[in-house]
Amino acid sequence: MANQWHYKQHGQQIGPVTDQRLKQLADSGQLQPSDTVQRVGTDQWVAAGRLKGLFAVPVAVGTSTPRQPESNFDAPPPLPPNEPETGLDIASLTGTSSAPSAGSSSSPQMKGKSLLGSLASRAKTAGLLIAKQTERTKLLNVTLPHHYHCLGKHLFGSRQYADEFATLYQNIDALLGQIKTLETGHANEPKAEGIAAKATAAAKTAQYAVQGKTLKMKLGHALAELGKAAFEKHGEGSGQEELIRPIANAKLRAEQLATEIAQISKASAGQILTPKRIAIGGVAVVCVVLVAIFFGRSVTKELTPPWEQKLDPQTCTDTAKKCITYADSDPDEAVKLLRKTLHSSFASSMGNGPSPQQVMLDAVATLPKADQDKFAVVWKKYKEYEKAADREERREEQQYEQREQQKAEREHQEKMKPNIIIIPKN
Repeated sequence: MANQWHYKQHGQQIGPVTDQRLKQLADSGQLQPSDTVQRVGTDQWVAAGRLKGLFAVPVAVGTSTPRQPESNFDAPPPLPPNEPETGLDIASLTGTSSAPSAGSSSSPQMKGKSLLGSLASRAKTAGLLIAKQTERTKLLNVTLPHHYHCLGKHLFGSRQYADEFATLYQNIDALLGQIKTLETGHANEPKAEGIAAKATAAAKTAQYAVQGKTLKMKLGHALAELGKAAFEKHGEGSGQEELIRPIANAKLRAEQLATEIAQISKASAGQILTPKRIAIGGVAVVCVVLVAIFFGRSVTKELTPPWEQKLDPQTCTDTAKKCITYADSDPDEAVKLLRKTLHSSFASSMGNGPSPQQVMLDAVATLPKADQDKFAVVWKKYKEYEKAADREERREEQQYEQREQQKAEREHQEKMKPNIIIIPKN
């Protein structure tokens, strides 16, 4: 029967675990030579480094440097150098005897099981490595910037350290001025009249929105830089405790994760299939699969002829419901949404099946009577808008034809002018 073991880390007793599991913990770096272990059924606790064959390289426990503790509890001190070693050897940890019998360790079945067990252990360690790297990346790129932003916003509101970080304050003030100027300019835009003016106004509104988001993003980064600079220079005295404590905890956790990642990578040094390589390979495979899926969808969409891009009845129903919600509050927005949906199909121009307008009306016919009445108001405004757009388009075409005709007449007149040659007198 396999032995059972308890082990202690940071003052906490864990277990029991089997011989094989204890060996896996040692190989992955989760169990250190300075940790203490106890065989179930005995009262003696010994350093894990004193178990023969548990670690690949013999460790002098009395002279080794214990790992950094990952919590507020100190790691247990190593045992004295003169403590006797236990009788456990590598054979008891791997489940084979020191003198293998015929047909045991040399059999292909046993070798296959050992290889599969090793691969499974390394794959599990690779998953642990990915989880720790992901958590650390999130801490550095999301959590810490957010807490720095909160601290910087508080400092800027109270104008604390304004003289010490004058450049950062000037940058923030400039960004706030640009945002205010942009919002004032948008608010003072005159109300658009006519189709062309409304289209121009819509384009300007979209441009204002993009510029506003860009400036606000830059402002957020500037506030985060202010908070980071203040914390790095003044530490816990840079602000209130509720703003400082999350930053300190996040930085401490990031350092702990960096230490754990380094320990896992160091424990697998010299191996061909290290957890890091397995993790990179797994991420690469996932990326290839995602790219293949995205590329396949893109190619399928590009190969679809325009005349096959018909209007979906479900899309018509969803659009009609949205138009009904806008019917009372913002009828113009309802008309824009309806035009966008109907003009996205080529079925009417290609003569393939019912027109988009007919598909839309058929979808509305399935709605309740009250909704149909509300949609009828939107549909009436849509038809008026279409007629106005057609008149505007015809007027522009007529003006274009007139300009072209006038241009042709001027060119004709220029050609018909007689050529007058002036002969100088002798």
